[in-house]
Amino acid sequence: MKIKKFNLETDLIKLEEYLRNQYLENKTMSSWLPERLHDLIYRMDTQYIDAGKLKSSDYIFIWEENDEIVGCILPDGDAIYMSIKNGYENLYNLIVSYAEENCKPLFKKEDDGSIDFLVITNDSLKYRKEILEQKGYSR
Repeated sequence: MKIKKFNLETDLIKLEEYLRNQYLENKTMSSWLPERLHDLIYRMDTQYIDAGKLKSSDYIFIWEENDEIVGCILPDGDAIYMSIKNGYENLYNLIVSYAEENCKPLFKKEDDGSIDFLVITNDSLKYRKEILEQKGYSR
């Protein structure tokens, strides 16, 4: 298993294909569509930069096995989305922990030092809800 930071030049087409296939396989919005990825990279990141914030696309991370994407972190401002290929659900806890460690700069630190780290998931993905609750997240 390989974890790597998203590179627009080398990973865009592969990530688009992964997201498209996730939708076609699941027929749900449990993952972004490629158009949502483009919106982040080409529109939202410009707005974040204009507002003095960091580019969310700099915090996209990809999990690969045998040169195939099996999961990814898709941040958007102060929210973290994740996509995981069917059969790789066991990666969710690891991916959440990785996001907590590597995506913190996207989030505002409160005066008391706390961070409201927002992880978005679908209600239909009960295993994710259970893992988030075990890690101390609340709805």
